[in-house]
Amino acid sequence: MLAVLIAAAMLTAACGSGTSEPGTAPDDAPVEAPSIVDDVASTRSGAGIGAAGGNLAAFSADECDLTRAIRIAYVGPDVSELEAVGLASLVIEEPAHIIGAYLTEVNAHGGIHGRCVQSSIHLWSWANPTDSFARICAEVPAGEPIVVISLYGDVRGVRCLTVDAELPVYGLYASVPATVQRSSRGRLFLDDGTVGYLLASSIEVSHQTGTVDHNAQVGLLYGPPVGVTPSGREYNIGADFEELVNLTGSANLIPGVITHVSSAFGQLANLGPEGRVRLLQSGLTASEMVDVSAALDEMSTEQRALLGEIEQFYLDAAMEHRDSGVAAIYATVPWFELRRMMRAAERIGWHPDWIASDIQGATLTLTDAPRAQADNFYLVSARPAAGDPLADLDRGCVGLRSAAADAPPFPHRHHTDAWGLLVATCDALDVTLSALSRISGPFSTGAFLEQLANTEYEGMSGGHLSFGPDDFSGSDRFRVLRADPGCVLDDWGCMRAISEWLEPLGEEHVDHDE
Repeated sequence: MLAVLIAAAMLTAACGSGTSEPGTAPDDAPVEAPSIVDDVASTRSGAGIGAAGGNLAAFSADECDLTRAIRIAYVGPDVSELEAVGLASLVIEEPAHIIGAYLTEVNAHGGIHGRCVQSSIHLWSWANPTDSFARICAEVPAGEPIVVISLYGDVRGVRCLTVDAELPVYGLYASVPATVQRSSRGRLFLDDGTVGYLLASSIEVSHQTGTVDHNAQVGLLYGPPVGVTPSGREYNIGADFEELVNLTGSANLIPGVITHVSSAFGQLANLGPEGRVRLLQSGLTASEMVDVSAALDEMSTEQRALLGEIEQFYLDAAMEHRDSGVAAIYATVPWFELRRMMRAAERIGWHPDWIASDIQGATLTLTDAPRAQADNFYLVSARPAAGDPLADLDRGCVGLRSAAADAPPFPHRHHTDAWGLLVATCDALDVTLSALSRISGPFSTGAFLEQLANTEYEGMSGGHLSFGPDDFSGSDRFRVLRADPGCVLDDWGCMRAISEWLEPLGEEHVDHDE
């Protein structure tokens, strides 16, 4: 069936992807590499820790004690595998580089209360995340870290570290279902937010700004995050809808046309085969069709059947939304599921508005998406945007990274994927080390959690992070960003802010109980 559908796609007019070469040239304004000085406040790490309310008196110029090191851990994907699993468009580098450079600077100023701070690095494989997390869930607790910084907040890692090992986890670029957040019992802190929180924020902010008319018929593309297996029970659609109602205070905002995506479609192992058969893409050339046929011939019957099922599902979903008069689609699915829906819409000649949130990676969503669909793409986000002024702390973060002895110079332009992740990692370290610096007694996870609850931080480009005892949702300020495919930062373009910062959701609506 898949081969027939792809062949039929050639009859449909298509727009190009609007891609260009990735922008990797340095910004015109140079960033000076920092030098080690006696005053910790003059360093990038010290300035960031101070901005997050840290106790700079905890640092000194004396040599820190390695035998009593304070241990933290980093858990994240192995970025060297990106191209192999079909994610070559994600241009980022290993966060361990900036973590190492940051802690080196901290330890050069005596560590925290005379104790060095060390980080263990634990990478999971995109190609085999299940086995990776079985390993990580054993080795991270064995190292007895006080806190774990986790990129993307994969469900498997979040559960074993926060629930089983009872470790605090700072989720960097992370969003999880409400049930996962609640099961952590106050040990999971997200810089983005829970699925329901981000969905509610995207609905409310898009209405406040007029991006979506209050009276418009809207649809919802709803599904589990990466890390939920087809048979897993970590994902609970009912709990997230309950959170959505609590946050907005109005069930009327829940869209009436809902497409629930199967977790079987969201396995990362599908991305490589999907790319080879150009799943749901329109306007394939004769040469591309030959490549598609060859790729299909090499696949197992089961793989072809799954890809055909995914393709038919999205074509049916697009037609259902179109025929119901949907003008805008909100999404909580991973980025590649949203892109599948965009491609299906292009196949049937339908062009709604797409309202994403920080659940999705905007660059990846739009890479190889039909240009006509990218023109209607909006992101309700707490992240930086092209054109934002550059904060001194962000410049200092890049300078610190560029001076790292174990890594090549950082070459990426401002507001690319690589830039955004780099400065977000610095923000996470600022928050983490700030809380550690305020501990006056024995170092423990409990002492860390107590100090983190008192942390408020103005992060990247105006974003605000707070970590009170009932505030686990992530950022509380959002803007509407719009795709600009003509801006050459990443291989598709960039996102530009089209609204001011808004604080859409009051804490009085939040219910964190089971």
